[in-house]
Amino acid sequence: MYLTKVRPFYLARVLCLIITLLSINLFARNNIEREEFYDKIYNNLKSSEIYKICETPSVFTCEEQGQILTDAFISLLQFDKISTADLKFILKNYPWGLLSAADKIKLDEALKIYTRSPLIRRSLNIEIKIGAIKTYRDALTNCILNNKSCERINLKKDFQWPSKAAIKSLVFESNQVENYKEGRYKGKPQIFIFCRTNRKYPCRLFLKNNRGELVKSETGQLWSLPMLAKSIKNRPYYKVNGQTPVGVYTVDSVMPKTNKKASYGDYRRLILNFITPSEGEAHIKWFMPKSHHSEDWWQEAVIARDMGRQYLRIHGTGWRNLNPWSKHYPFVPTRGCVTTREGFYFSEKYKDQKILLNKLLVASQLNPDFESQTKLRAIMYLINIDDRSKPVRESDLESILEL
Repeated sequence: MYLTKVRPFYLARVLCLIITLLSINLFARNNIEREEFYDKIYNNLKSSEIYKICETPSVFTCEEQGQILTDAFISLLQFDKISTADLKFILKNYPWGLLSAADKIKLDEALKIYTRSPLIRRSLNIEIKIGAIKTYRDALTNCILNNKSCERINLKKDFQWPSKAAIKSLVFESNQVENYKEGRYKGKPQIFIFCRTNRKYPCRLFLKNNRGELVKSETGQLWSLPMLAKSIKNRPYYKVNGQTPVGVYTVDSVMPKTNKKASYGDYRRLILNFITPSEGEAHIKWFMPKSHHSEDWWQEAVIARDMGRQYLRIHGTGWRNLNPWSKHYPFVPTRGCVTTREGFYFSEKYKDQKILLNKLLVASQLNPDFESQTKLRAIMYLINIDDRSKPVRESDLESILEL
């Protein structure tokens, strides 16, 4: 038996491929572990038990654990009934000394909304001491939610949507995405979701494949799919469970299981991640033509990221919209994710999440099957195109893109 010499060039390529695959899995795994940790904490809180953060070894830092605990507590206040006695017990035993100022501010704001009655607030004896503002996230949260410490940051909360010409350039002009994370997203499909500023109305999604071509239907027209990016609580994009922030994201695989079907439907959820922070937001600018660098439409996602929003996904739902007069029927709003239609409505059965997953797989030149879904990687742009009070239609896409 003879051993063939392996050329250094090919060996280097193989090693790069292995490192890339491992890093992709780790990137998705962090989202999976974070969501599992959140679910554990949330269920503990529902039983009036408080997870003891920072005491046991964890993949998350002490501050991250405090942030996840606070997000879970805020969601509990918003979506589950909780007795005054249980709330009083949780507040008394809450690990205030381990929380960042940002998380105390967020929780204080949520409690003020939940305990609108002065009687309830007095009975709880709530007095949260925020403490020192140490980090940028502390200052940003204090500025947005308390209108304090704003002198430390340059902030706008409301942004103008880009012009039609700017949107068209985003879709068709080149960028420098190859610079981000060693080219991980170069040659990957691109998802574009066009929305109205009023998120009661459905958005519309279309794709470019891994060769940079618009994905077409069987008739040769632009393929597209209606979506919803609405918060069920109508909270702003920078708050927990708020509207899906406008901006640029990466899509990094899918959640491994089709669990929690009542909330997420029968198909796997696509994992969305914010672009990582960098000096002058250089990283996010790599995803856009230079003409967009001076615009601000994409900064909602930056603010949401810096305030600590997490758990964003694209998913279906097992819930039903029982109000045919709602502006987004038959969509069901969520806690801030992008959602697809799912389920029976009259004679129509929707399974748009499955359709989207298969379209993405084909656009990635992958087999449209369950096993290949974990290999999905893409770029997503979510854009408000105007403030009209109507769903985004195929005709809007064709007008903007001049097809």
